[in-house]
Amino acid sequence: MLQKELTKHSLSETNIDDFQYVSDKYIVNNLLNSSANEWSNKDVIIGVDFEGGEKSLQIVHMICRDTTLNDILINFGELYELGMDFDLGKLYPIQWPVKRGTAMISPLIKWKHDHDFPTPKYQVVESNETEKHINTSNNHFSFYKGHVFNGRTIFPATGYLFLIWEFYASIKDRLMQNMKICFEDVRFHIASTLAKDSTFSFYLTIQKTGYFEISQRNTTLVTGRIYEVETCDIAYEDRVIDPNLPVLTKNDIYTEMTLRGYDYKDQFRGLQKMIGNKAFIEWTGNWVTFLDNILQFMALQQDARNIYIPIGLGKLIIDAKGHMDQIKDLGKKNTIPVEINYNIARSKNVEFTCMYDMITVKKKTQNDPILETYKFVPNQSSLSQDESMRVNMQIILENISMINLQKNKTR
Repeated sequence: MLQKELTKHSLSETNIDDFQYVSDKYIVNNLLNSSANEWSNKDVIIGVDFEGGEKSLQIVHMICRDTTLNDILINFGELYELGMDFDLGKLYPIQWPVKRGTAMISPLIKWKHDHDFPTPKYQVVESNETEKHINTSNNHFSFYKGHVFNGRTIFPATGYLFLIWEFYASIKDRLMQNMKICFEDVRFHIASTLAKDSTFSFYLTIQKTGYFEISQRNTTLVTGRIYEVETCDIAYEDRVIDPNLPVLTKNDIYTEMTLRGYDYKDQFRGLQKMIGNKAFIEWTGNWVTFLDNILQFMALQQDARNIYIPIGLGKLIIDAKGHMDQIKDLGKKNTIPVEINYNIARSKNVEFTCMYDMITVKKKTQNDPILETYKFVPNQSSLSQDESMRVNMQIILENISMINLQKNKTR
């Protein structure tokens, strides 16, 4: 019996000597007189031939009127469910060794097949090789046609990384948006040109060590390594913008890109604003275009009007879960700030590290300027601003040997 000192308010004045310690009389008295403030809802009271008590208490009535042996065994099961551990072997004393011919219990235990329970079937990718087919006429892949420069539609470098990331997630049976992924030592060997509204295929291979390869028609296009990380540790500083720096709008940015030979379209035109070494990139739910816009931002840091193609990445870290949480916090604003410091581009949850040298591609030869009008203009006359610009441009063209000019298109 539990030895527990009692408080005066829980005792009866007539029989105080009987209730000095916790006993059967004390418990029955408290239950019948609703004096249960000594007990918590975590306590279990075992009752023997009585009724009553607070509903908040856990009471197991072991023996009552008309109690059978089966009822007692059921009550033992309830005590076990309430967290009590006891040796039930004492109810069935056995002297070993048992007699020959003693019936075994195990044959009496059988599965009950009265109900069918459906089991979800998951497709587990066992192979580390697959072939990916992309048809640009399909609306799901049509955005790839917007990655154009030097007069050709090129499959974006970030598109290769997304294909590998998607395949890696399927092997690990994980959701892409819940992963923290890292790419290392990525090399882009050959650029793949896309034909208009056609299907093209890539062969993807990922080894157990994480090293991957993307090939097309037995030609290696991309190599590198992919793996998951526990923490990303992206050192995004979010510096205060200097108000004295010039602000480049989206029109300014892609006018400059056009002058350099890039001709991005649709979702690949995601740079909304640039201020110094900070840019704001639109998020459309497409990882390929978002990451490519970061590469565009890095290419614009090159102080030369040439076309640069990335040939490798030292490291790319993506915290997809953190990125999606950041999108929710943006609300109606759907632009992600990105900073560049020492050739490292960072957003809050994405980091491009050690962008390798870019190779300069010869620009496509420009066509001859189109002759729009031909008329005589006297040396002394009153001209409008537009006519004056045309006359001066014609004088310049007549006195220099270069005949190819780049027309500035306003978008």
